[in-house]
Amino acid sequence: MCSKVDDLLSEMRVKGLAPNIVTYGTLIAGWCKEGNVANALEFYFEMTEEGLTPNIFICGSLISALYREGKIDEANLMLQKMVDISMLQDYQIIAKPFDCNTNEINMDKLAVVFNGAASVNLEPTNIMWNIVICGLCKSGKVADAQRFFRELLNRGFVPDNFTYSTLIHGYSASGYVDEAFELRDEMQRIGLVPNIVTYNSLINGLCKSGNLSRALNLFGKLRLKGVGPNVVTYNTLIDGYCKSGDTTGAFKLKQKMIEDGIDPNVITYSTLINGLCSQGDMEESIKLLDQMIESRIDPNYVTYWTLIQGYIRCGNLKQVSKLYEEMHIRGLFPAFPFKGPSPSVILKRANPHNIWASMRAGLKPQ
Repeated sequence: MCSKVDDLLSEMRVKGLAPNIVTYGTLIAGWCKEGNVANALEFYFEMTEEGLTPNIFICGSLISALYREGKIDEANLMLQKMVDISMLQDYQIIAKPFDCNTNEINMDKLAVVFNGAASVNLEPTNIMWNIVICGLCKSGKVADAQRFFRELLNRGFVPDNFTYSTLIHGYSASGYVDEAFELRDEMQRIGLVPNIVTYNSLINGLCKSGNLSRALNLFGKLRLKGVGPNVVTYNTLIDGYCKSGDTTGAFKLKQKMIEDGIDPNVITYSTLINGLCSQGDMEESIKLLDQMIESRIDPNYVTYWTLIQGYIRCGNLKQVSKLYEEMHIRGLFPAFPFKGPSPSVILKRANPHNIWASMRAGLKPQ
């Protein structure tokens, strides 16, 4: 792609058109994204020779790319230039190499980056380090996130609410609920106040570990702590009730949710429908779908697919066919294409006991 843009740039020169800062910025960012820092630097030097001053976005793209390739000295040199001309005031520009979707973070490289940036008198903020901690947690590397967090504390890093909430979510999602609560206690000791995001993570962790009673106990204390539950809190607990087989408790909580002024959403209804389907109560589950639609909440693909699975299990092919058609009338399709026999073909098969296995075999993501 960038090579085609290069050709266009050459054509511009032939026609006597001078590329501007936007043109160079696009090229440099493109080459950096493709991992070709050499080409990016070539255009960087070319633009400076032509009297154009690189902006923060161009420099940021180059610094990020240099850090990613391990060219720490070159990155720090450019960082120093940015500081010298007051272009950069904090760490935001070097957060880019360590985004939340990263699956591989080199701890030694991060230490070098930290020291290099500190050497050019940058005042660190929480932005970069929170992003790194978030990336490690999302990658399932909670132990690494905790270790990195402790290293930062030794360097004088002052964690904020987001830092702790991220770690608490990571531990809760990984099943380490006790460790998550220890972090909650630690953040309170240093004067930070857990918010609903923090408590939702803890409640989710408790529900996933099968400790619904403890989750409900924590839920009951939220308002005493000055924290109001939100739709995520209620949906998490409703799911906990359903997974424990207590749909009665789930519906009671839905009613309390409404009384508290929080409107159920598609996740609320889909969770309840799934709970009913799991118990084989298809009559109530289809009534709930009707109620959902009457409440002007549009069912999604998961809602319909949950119902279809339930009717397949009880062998009601007529209802499966009806739901399948309704689903497609609404334009609802899976996030991945069907392979093998389509559900409409499968529905024509005589043996209902084979339907579920056949449909599962026909749903293979690319």
